Amino acid sequence: MPYLQLIGVGIFFWIIARIEHTELLAALHSVRMPVFLSAFFLQFGIYICKTLRWHILVSQTGTKTSLRQSWVLYNIGIFLSIITPAKIGEFGKVAYLQSAGVSPAKGIILVLIDRMADIIVIALLFLISIMILFGYVWHMLFTSTLLGMLCLVLCLHAPPRVRKILQVTMRYIQQHRDMSTFALLFTIGGWGFYFAWAVLTARSIGIDVSALTLTAVFTMTGMLTLLPIAPAGLGTRDAALITLLAPYGTEPTQAVALALLMFASQAFSGIPGLIYWLTSPIKTPANSTQKG
Repeated sequence: MPYLQLIGVGIFFWIIARIEHTELLAALHSVRMPVFLSAFFLQFGIYICKTLRWHILVSQTGTKTSLRQSWVLYNIGIFLSIITPAKIGEFGKVAYLQSAGVSPAKGIILVLIDRMADIIVIALLFLISIMILFGYVWHMLFTSTLLGMLCLVLCLHAPPRVRKILQVTMRYIQQHRDMSTFALLFTIGGWGFYFAWAVLTARSIGIDVSALTLTAVFTMTGMLTLLPIAPAGLGTRDAALITLLAPYGTEPTQAVALALLMFASQAFSGIPGLIYWLTSPIKTPANSTQKG
């Protein structure tokens, strides 16, 4: 799996080799720092929303955890997701949950629900984005193809273990409907902060494409960065932004500069998670037990 990340790194260096370096440096030098820093701090709004979502999920197991513990654990998950392809490092949170008395099986379910909330929202936005960027015909074609492939995979080719995990996860969601509602609300809030961060970052480098179009572009880019071939979307984000923003007059150097700013912003926002991971292992109270 780690070798897959080399694909994204290779794409990144291939793009860098083909663009004009002086223009790229000029684009980076033109960044309006007050706007960029404002965008940077919006990322923590994303983390707050997702920490609250995670706290609600964990509380349903009966485990006594504080908001600070949830904040620490979620930031550790952010850091691990940055350094692993397709954010699979987030499953490292299972080990921390186990120390709090949550069984590995239930820990995996919680991480899956946490990931599924994001995937469901971004998938719906992805289909809308296709219509915004490419029109109704492509939207309907892609939607029908995607639904057909999903049914085929789940009904015919999904391994029994995968089907069982999905069934258990869906049963757990049905048994905790209030939790699911709150989780969905915090997910929507988190994505709202994400798009505000991304659009403001684009504005900081002088990209004046409409906010609606940029939201559609960042939605599709976000889906592509989930491919397990790059660390934190390095390379795949660059290629996607160059391709999707070109029809709106954005030069490749400007698109790459935007991708680099987004990558750097996410990397720096993962520093608290790195610090927590190295120096602050989560301690659970002696009376913290698994009730669910």
